Amino acid sequence: QRGVKVLGADISNDTSIDFCDVSESSSLSELTQTLVQSVHHFGPLDAIVCAAGGWQGDPKLPASDGASSLEEILQAAADYGETFDNMMVRNLEPVLACSFLCKYYVNPNALFVSVGATAALLPTPGMLAYGTSKAAAHFCLQTVGATTGLTLESKSLKKAGLSVRHDFTTLDTLSVI
Repeated sequence: QRGVKVLGADISNDTSIDFCDVSESSSLSELTQTLVQSVHHFGPLDAIVCAAGGWQGDPKLPASDGASSLEEILQAAADYGETFDNMMVRNLEPVLACSFLCKYYVNPNALFVSVGATAALLPTPGMLAYGTSKAAAHFCLQTVGATTGLTLESKSLKKAGLSVRHDFTTLDTLSVI
C-alpha cells in the first residue's frame, strides 16, 4: 500500500472510492461549494485531475434567406444559447471549480491536470460552442499555470503571479498541465 486516497466527483456515483456527487449542482457556485465541502472533509490533495467534459455540435439554424419565420429564428436563438450554456457547464465550469480548489486544498508539489482538446487551439466550424468552451478552459489552465511559482512565463507574468499567490502558498509549487 502506498497510502493513496482517491476522491471522485461526478454526476454518477462510484461506490468503490470516496465520492462527491455533483449531479445536483445547478451553477458554478454550487459546483465549487460542493467540491469544497467534500475536499475539506477529505483532506488536502496531491493531484487534481479534471476529466469532465462533453461534446455537442452547433444546432441546425434556419436559413437567412428571409423565408424563416420569427418563431423559427427565436427557437434557433434559444437552441444556440442552450448549446453554449451546456458546453460551458460541461467543459469550462469543472475546470474553474477545480482551479479554485488549488488555492486551498492541495499539498506542496501538487499537480493540477485538465483534459483538453484540439478545439481549444484551432477553429471548429460546426462546433462553435464546444470550441469556445474548450478554449476558455485552456485559458483558465494557462492562467493558473502562470500564477504558480513554477511558471516559465515572462518576468511580468511571474511578477503578476506572485502578487496573486501572495495569500495562496499552495500555488507556490503547484504544477499545471
